[in-house]
Parts: sequence; C-alpha cells; structure tokens
Amino acid sequence: MANQWPPYSGPHVTFKGNWSQLSIPDFPGVLIQQTDLQLIKAVHEHWYNCFVWANVTASSSLSIDAYYTLPGVVAGSRIDVKFRLSPNPTDYNQADIDIYLLDPTGFTVASSSASGSVEDIVGYTALMSGNYRIGVDYWGVDYDGYYIWWNADPTAPLYFDLWASASLITHYVSTGLASSADTHDLGLNAAVDLKLKALTGTSLDLSTLLETMILNVSVTNFFPPTVTVLSPNGGEVYQRTSPITITWTASDPNVDLPPHDETLGFSVEVSNNSGVTWKTIVFGTTLTHATWVPSSAFYGLPAGTQFRVRVTVTDGRYTASDISDHDFTVQQPSTAPAPPWELYTVIIVAVVVVIILLATCLLKRRQAPAK
Repeated sequence: MANQWPPYSGPHVTFKGNWSQLSIPDFPGVLIQQTDLQLIKAVHEHWYNCFVWANVTASSSLSIDAYYTLPGVVAGSRIDVKFRLSPNPTDYNQADIDIYLLDPTGFTVASSSASGSVEDIVGYTALMSGNYRIGVDYWGVDYDGYYIWWNADPTAPLYFDLWASASLITHYVSTGLASSADTHDLGLNAAVDLKLKALTGTSLDLSTLLETMILNVSVTNFFPPTVTVLSPNGGEVYQRTSPITITWTASDPNVDLPPHDETLGFSVEVSNNSGVTWKTIVFGTTLTHATWVPSSAFYGLPAGTQFRVRVTVTDGRYTASDISDHDFTVQQPSTAPAPPWELYTVIIVAVVVVIILLATCLLKRRQAPAK
C-alpha cells in the first residue's frame, strides 16, 4: 500500500491492531484474509436532554423548531446523525419528528421523517467544508389539525438526545491478521476514532464479529524535544569584530522513527544582561550551528561585553530551550593608548620657541649693515 505523507513535521503516534485467531468463531471454514485498520478523524457533538415545543398549527410548510451546529466539517467527511427520545416520564413513544441536515449555505441536503422515537441520517458525504446544522421539527398536529399524540397535550415540550459526527476515514489494509496506521496521515495530532475490521473475501455478514470500534482515542506526544548549548557556554573571550560559532545538540524520540521522522527547527537568541532580555539572531534553521558577528549592524545589538546564548528547539508542537551556563566576554578591538596632555603641551611650546628663534634670526640679518 502506498502512503502519501503530508508535509507535516509534528508529533505522531502509530497504532497497531491484530486479531487473535485466523478463523471466525462459529464459522471455522471462514478465514480472515485481510485486516483493515481505519484511522478516523472525526468531529463529534452530543446534545443531552434537549427539548422543543410542538408546532400546533396545521401546515405542510417546513418550520424547524431548533437548530444544532456541527462545526468544522471537512469536505468529503461522512456525516451521521442520530435522534432518540429521552426517557422522560411525560413523554410518549409516538411523535411526528422530522430532522434535517443543512449545509453551510443553509440548504437542506438530507432529512428523515417518521412517527416514532428513533430518527437517523446515515452516511451523508459532505460536499463542502464549514459548519453544518441539524434542524429538529416536532409536529403536535397533522395537516388536517388532528392531534398526533392521542391522549397527550400537544403543547407540552418534547425531550430528546441528539448525536452527530463528521468523519474522514483513512484505510490501512494489510494481508493477514494485523495492520498499523500512523497519525501523520491526519496532518496533526487530535482525538481520533479507530476501527479494526476483518475482511474474509466472502459475502457472509459477520459485522458483529469482525469489527472492533474504539472511540475518542487521545493522540498525544509524550516525547518533547530537548536541546543543549555546547558553545559558547560561559567563560569564553571573543573579539567583537570576529565571528563567533554557536553550536548545540538536540534530540527527540520521534525523530528516530522512520519513515515519519520529525524535522526539528531552531532559533538562536543572545542577551547582554544575563538573560533579562533577548535578541533573535537566527530563526527557523534546521542546522545545529550558527555564526554570529557581534559588530554586525544587522543585529542591532546594544553595547555590552558580557553575553549569553539561548537556543530553542521545536518539533512542530512542543518547544524546549537551553541557555549558556555563564556569561562569555566580547571585547572591543584593542587601540594604542593616547599620549598624555603634558606631552602635547611640551610639543606645542617647543614649536612656538622654534618659530620665535627663527623669526629673531631673520630679523637680525635684515638689520645688519652691508659690508
């Protein structure tokens, strides 16, 4: 069986199901040929002890008394609706109940009508995504104005329970007594339903013996990733104009489960106040190293000489971080010390004296008589 893995890198869970024996109980000649493990991503809604008031006006027009919303239905899902009268002592077992399934545009796409305590809409395939609604219509009189509930008050409320679900099913069919499924096929973690079904290759209806249903299985990742900063981890000394290589290691148990490996992503931050505030310098890398030049104007870092590094890892859902154990030092470039002001004064005085001496000599030469 070829699986199409979606571009998703978050946590996942693998389910495995198997039958304990090859032959069918009470039918030793019928053998299990294949096992179908169905991974069902479902939206479930259940409304308990609801009630509606009867429509006591003789009319053939649609008059829905109450609406119930089934949210987040995905196109292609199978929608099932079940209606049951509540075991209320004031209720009777005869009622004219209509239930309707309305698509996100408000159009009625399926309905069920009967005089009794049970109503079902089974197996409608959603043609569009969005919020669907279930409408309940309770008639206290028929079209000619006669009470439908004999010996009952048609103005009394009708109590009922309502279930609705929308399911997308992915089948994993394998030869033999076992099959497995992975939640990567759903594209995310969620509460899912599982059905294990045995296929015999015959037309014999053994659905009660060959199916096992497990509802509302919580899919949770119990293995968040971890990360450890290797360098700089404290005590190192760097020059502000020189590149600093930041390295770390990371792990996640789910990464080692091919072919559904997770891709870990990392972000790197630096702080010049021992972790009070942080500045991001790298985001979204899948490498386990990065280069930082403290003097680069790109990072917009404030002045400082003591820094720490924080690396954060994510597996698509959970995150973890590690920080340098201690500060490391980033030094300013070294420069020659400036001469003291006394030296400048001596030089200036010397220059002035020389200028005065030269001027004096020139003046005396002009004043001397010619011979």
